[in-house]
Amino acid sequence: MQTIKIGYDTYNASHKKELASLFQYNEHLNLFNPIVNPSTANEKYFYPIYFPWDNEPTISKTVVNDIKDGRCKLVIDYITESECYNKDDYYVVYPELDDYDAYPESRNFHKKVSSMLENNNLDWDFVFIDCNPFNEIKYDNCIYLNRWMYECYTHLAFKNERQHDFSSFNRRVTKSRLKICENLNNKNALWSCGAVDDQEWYKEFKDLFHLLPKTVDGEFTEFGQAMPISDWMIPSSYIHIINETFTFYNENCLFLTEKTFDCMNARTPFLLVGQPFSLKHLQDLGFKTFSEFWDESYDEIINTRDRVNKILEVIDELGKRNIKEVFNSTKPILEHNREVLKTYNLQRNMILYNKLSNLGFI
Repeated sequence: MQTIKIGYDTYNASHKKELASLFQYNEHLNLFNPIVNPSTANEKYFYPIYFPWDNEPTISKTVVNDIKDGRCKLVIDYITESECYNKDDYYVVYPELDDYDAYPESRNFHKKVSSMLENNNLDWDFVFIDCNPFNEIKYDNCIYLNRWMYECYTHLAFKNERQHDFSSFNRRVTKSRLKICENLNNKNALWSCGAVDDQEWYKEFKDLFHLLPKTVDGEFTEFGQAMPISDWMIPSSYIHIINETFTFYNENCLFLTEKTFDCMNARTPFLLVGQPFSLKHLQDLGFKTFSEFWDESYDEIINTRDRVNKILEVIDELGKRNIKEVFNSTKPILEHNREVLKTYNLQRNMILYNKLSNLGFI
């Protein structure tokens, strides 16, 4: 098996900690071989850059020349987020379908990458790795590698007896999240939510305002930083309501985060308040969902308000049933999903190796 060479120079060597989540040296598999000094490379190699960056990368002349000569392939690693490789895909949005959570502002990915490439006299030609599965489907140089799916597996003990019927943990406030919390506040549920800054929302959620911010385990982190949750939180309930980062519909963009995969690791059944067809994507990855036990048709509802309302109906219907019996019935799915998660965790280096090998560069 040919070892893939990974080049490091003064700039990206400082990002090895972040890049290590992808290009891990494994003495048993020996899939990726780091090149400390690309000028000594006598074979083709990949040169990874971690995005986002605060200061624009300054790539060494050796690496730039190798890219131009076809000896090196630039890799932009954005595996913590979901982007669109083609900016025209990014702006295919339907704001009229999502008045709960506006389409997120651009992280200036295209602007920053274009500036970096131009300043190094390079073309828009690189390997892009991120959490958006549609990039890989549409473009030969894109790789789907969801960091959260690969890293959320841990040795977490299964908890059979649980204190709450439902749970949902939120920091960022959106109307969809407030609707979920408003519903759970009248049930045997453990939930959290940040403070509401928009006073125009007061009339719609006046019964919830005085409770916010409501924390469960520690203070909220600053926006832009991941909000870790303690191991005990999700397994404290029989059913977890996942409020994913995005709820908008875009046929070119989908994003599932640790919110979803932490729940699978905790072996807890869930309803997923995310983008349309998120459950379908999980099924495509080999996971199972819970249509056998409750209505999951909400996954196919394009309009976010209607989708959230359908999920609220499902929560209310579940609240009338014996939650523990429902939970016990889902155990085979819970075990299956955790095994799939474990497999992804164990095979991520090989999966990346195969995807890089199939690009036709080496």
